[in-house]
Amino acid sequence: MIRIVLCDDNQPFLTSLRADIRNILNAHKMDAVIHVFDDAESIPEHILTSSDIFFLDVDFNSKRYTGIDIAKKIRLLCQDSIIVFLTNYIEYAPEGYEVQAFRYCLKNEIHTKLEQYLLQAISKLKAEQESMQINIAGEIITISLSDILYIESQGHTAILHVQKLGTQNHKSY
Repeated sequence: MIRIVLCDDNQPFLTSLRADIRNILNAHKMDAVIHVFDDAESIPEHILTSSDIFFLDVDFNSKRYTGIDIAKKIRLLCQDSIIVFLTNYIEYAPEGYEVQAFRYCLKNEIHTKLEQYLLQAISKLKAEQESMQINIAGEIITISLSDILYIESQGHTAILHVQKLGTQNHKSY
């Protein structure tokens, strides 16, 4: 199940975006839980840590938080989340790089770009979730493919070097 968060202070745009995403998912026979917020400050931390894809407005009129602020918080809590910024202002695009935004879309292009961006985000999400199981001395261990740094061969033995989540350290099997 894909977990998506939409956050924008423009309620009509938010309603339309949710309907468009739901239609795209239905057309591709995919299920998702979609959480909708009109204020970045109101997103509970458990939603931030458990969601896969975020569609965030960059600028919230007269609010303390911006989409960039919430993206920074997302990155602190969960490195693997996919962030797509939606805005009317191209000048905010460089800030998106600071939080490793997946895509940056102008709102006037949303109808031509949304399906492509959503499907690309889902594809990236699925690729990151792929795993393999290995047998080590009779014990089955599951390793995410995205955690494998490299595989080393020594004779008839394969040594997997994997990253330890959230750190630069790695462990060998």
